[in-house]
Amino acid sequence: VDMFVKCGRIGNARDVFEQLPERDIVSWSSLLAGYAQMGHSKRVLKVFNRMRSEGIIPNLVTFLALMSSCNHNGLVYEGMMVFNDMSSFYCLAPTIEHYTCMIDLLGRAGHIGDAISVITNMPYHPTIGVWLSVLAACRKWGDIELGLQAFDNALMVDENDTALYVCMSNIYVDADVDDRG
Repeated sequence: VDMFVKCGRIGNARDVFEQLPERDIVSWSSLLAGYAQMGHSKRVLKVFNRMRSEGIIPNLVTFLALMSSCNHNGLVYEGMMVFNDMSSFYCLAPTIEHYTCMIDLLGRAGHIGDAISVITNMPYHPTIGVWLSVLAACRKWGDIELGLQAFDNALMVDENDTALYVCMSNIYVDADVDDRG
C-alpha cells in the first residue's frame, strides 16, 4: 500500500488495501496519506470514518494525514476538529508537526492571528517550519508588519536559513507591486 502511494498510484494502493486479509493502523494510515497527497479530502474523511467503524484506533501518523488533507483543501473547521479530537478524544499529544500543520492551515485561510495564538500556546519552541508557514501567510495576505515579526523570530532560530530571506524579500516585492498596481 505504502509503495503504491509513494509512486502516486492511489488506485493500486486501494486495490492492495482492499485485498489485505487484515488491516492494521499502518495500512489504514498509508491509504489515508495517499488520498491526502492526491488532494482527495472527501475520500480521506470517508476512509477515516470507515477505519474507526472497523475498530481501528488512529495514531499520530493518521492524524497528520487527516490534518494535511484539511490543510491543502482549505477545510479550516474540519482541521480544527481533527486537531482537537486528537488530544481530547484520543488522548494523543500533538507533535510539532501537527502544530505546524495547524498553523499553516490557519495562515492559508487568512486566520493569521489565530495561527500566532497557536504558536504562543503550543508546548514546543517554534521551528523554522513554523515561521516559514507564518511568512507564507503574511505574503499571501500582505501583512508586512507581522511578516517582520515572524522574520525576526525565525532569525533567532536559524539566521543562516536562506529561505527566510527569500520569503521576506517576496513579502516586500508583493507589497510594492500591490502599491503600484
